[in-house]
Amino acid sequence: MQVLRAFLAARRARVATWLAGQTPGFRAQLRGMLGGVAGLYTVHTLFYVWPQPWFIEDSAISFAYARHFVEGEGLVAFPGGERVEGYSNALWTLLCAVFYALRVEPWISAKVMGWGFGLVALFASWGLGRRMLPAHRESLLVLAAPTLLAASTQFVMWNSSGLENSLFCALLGVAAWRLAVEIEDDRRTPWSALALFGLTLTRPDGIAYAAVGGFARVCGTLAGTWRARNEGGSPWTPWRDLVAWGAMLGVPWVAYNTWRYSYFAWEWPNTYYAKEKPMQPFNWGGGGWKYVKDYSTSLGVVWGLPLLVAGAVGWGRGVARWRNVLVPALVLPLALLVTWDGRAGLPPALLGSASLWWGAHWNELRVGWIVVMAAVSGLACFGRPGWAARGMLWASFCAGVFFCIWSGGDWMKGYRWFSLTSVPMFTLLGAGLVEFAASVPRAELRVGRLGSLAGVVAGVVVLALGAPNIQATKDRVESPETQPRDVRKRVNYMTWVKDRLGLEEVTLLDVDMGAHLWYTDWRVADLAGLVDVPVSRHKWQKAFVGDYIFDEIKPDFAHVHGSWARTSKVSAHPRWQEEYVEIPGFPSGRTNLHVGNHVRRAYLVGRDWSGPADRSVNFGSGDASVTMLGWSVPAPEIVAGAELYVDTAWAAPGRKDGFRVLLFLSQPETGALHALEVAAAYDWLAVHRWKPGEYGQGRFSVKIPASLPQGTYDLGFALLDNATGEVLAFQQAGVEPAVADATVAKDDAPPEPRYLA
Repeated sequence: MQVLRAFLAARRARVATWLAGQTPGFRAQLRGMLGGVAGLYTVHTLFYVWPQPWFIEDSAISFAYARHFVEGEGLVAFPGGERVEGYSNALWTLLCAVFYALRVEPWISAKVMGWGFGLVALFASWGLGRRMLPAHRESLLVLAAPTLLAASTQFVMWNSSGLENSLFCALLGVAAWRLAVEIEDDRRTPWSALALFGLTLTRPDGIAYAAVGGFARVCGTLAGTWRARNEGGSPWTPWRDLVAWGAMLGVPWVAYNTWRYSYFAWEWPNTYYAKEKPMQPFNWGGGGWKYVKDYSTSLGVVWGLPLLVAGAVGWGRGVARWRNVLVPALVLPLALLVTWDGRAGLPPALLGSASLWWGAHWNELRVGWIVVMAAVSGLACFGRPGWAARGMLWASFCAGVFFCIWSGGDWMKGYRWFSLTSVPMFTLLGAGLVEFAASVPRAELRVGRLGSLAGVVAGVVVLALGAPNIQATKDRVESPETQPRDVRKRVNYMTWVKDRLGLEEVTLLDVDMGAHLWYTDWRVADLAGLVDVPVSRHKWQKAFVGDYIFDEIKPDFAHVHGSWARTSKVSAHPRWQEEYVEIPGFPSGRTNLHVGNHVRRAYLVGRDWSGPADRSVNFGSGDASVTMLGWSVPAPEIVAGAELYVDTAWAAPGRKDGFRVLLFLSQPETGALHALEVAAAYDWLAVHRWKPGEYGQGRFSVKIPASLPQGTYDLGFALLDNATGEVLAFQQAGVEPAVADATVAKDDAPPEPRYLA
């Protein structure tokens, strides 16, 4: 802590010294502009906080893990569960746990952290812009990058989602900025390594960005060695600094992952295995490339590609001529390859063998040119002012795009993965914009001046790139992605089902883990495999489904429908129809029912009645008759206002139409009466679907009104035909009438001892 305080104090002193060297007018403008950017970002954030506190559904997974960790359960998905790394954001989950231990709910701490880390990313992009543009570092136009970030729907939306995106962006921005400081200013304290270590803890793919930082640090060491030799210094000093940098990153990384492996027993988080799929780099119409194309075109980012490349390569006055040629030489062929399919529009005479070859391999040419463009642009960063920051940001951007393609995109419609590339992308784009504006004839980039022609050009470009985000934010606010409170409707419905069935513990097979892990303490089998090791490893082979689902887990409830039903093939298994019954859906909107909710068939019908065997009663006659096999009242003495539980079993082997059961309490002496309509098999499995030898069962709960007088009541049953409404005649089987005694007592009066007749 003392080292950190010293570092922060030194930073404040340097900032104060720099500001002291500027004119009062510039200082006022700078504070005003920075405040304006922060205000724009804050207002944008409020759209995801004030109208509806939006959280993506997956965020509640981290919240549940944080809560269970603080409450002593360990890093588990549900109390009593096995250790499964069902999250991919360890550092974010830990921060949520720290706040939870301080009695701050994740629903609050995640919003505050998301906003705060977003501000850090904004200021890091401004610092990076000043590093990359030393000739224009005092110009307020360097604020173009943080302005684009503050206006970006993807950046702001996912900072507010409850996930780790804001922390990732902040650490990446700080790491890139600090790395440039250490390389260019020969700063020996390797804070960038610590930031990159935090990045590896924030997301598993953070290791790729740490590798990028390590490569940049090696390049900086080589450059430092060359400078030391030319200036008469020790050439070994940069290498000692590199070793210290590697130790700052490597030692805690090895220690943490050693603990991870000993705790969870797997090399990667379980989410990696659950989402693992073959990469298809040349499938131009596949999920990964489609994801990239949709994001680029829907938000107009594609028009900023030349500026993005210019931010890395260089453009305009004051740079080598070959750099001005290199940018269009890289971008224009890509535009041709992407917009043309290689054969369209060509005359038949030109469709020779060469044309057939390039037409058949056009996608390979597209991808190959993108790889060439990425590599050449990265190499061109060397020799530029601020090359360390440029190279780090360009490589980070390419790593982010590669992750989008490798992962096949994302099911969430808000382009989540591109929020991770927002800091490098918009910082490079902002740098290219400043250099482009500076190249406008008669344009001036004076210190603190925005009213020049360059300022107008830059402002127009910023507005053009930022405008599509207004509509995108409106769409996301009006039609948000699935969030925990949406799934909570299903949680509440199935909790009601649980109570109606009289179950104390539940095992659930479902796919939306966040809400279930947070709002219940049920044992959960994850259809998507995020928090379920067997599912993530076996990918729903038929034999696995039979062994794991139907023999081992035996879920009480299962939510299976739509795409996950097709993916998992659970509902296509022969045992599914035999062992599970779909119950009615619940309202998920004004006119929609959310279907796909199933319960074990054994809770609705049975074959061996385990209650008293001498209480059989017949209703009706012939094939339409119904036999009450038996009934029991586990607790006949109850308090007014409580619930009376009644277990029943009904057989109707020849009946096609359903029947209703009237369960009533009566006290002939006072005329007090309380009745309740119930149904065998809870009305969730029609009589005609009962198999031979099955009986409908049910535990009915009768809410005793608080106003019901104290005393002893008769408990009786009457049956009604569903089709005709006729009361089915009672035919005593000579064993026991369908009448029992129940005692109702007041809270302040002990009940008289009574027993079933």
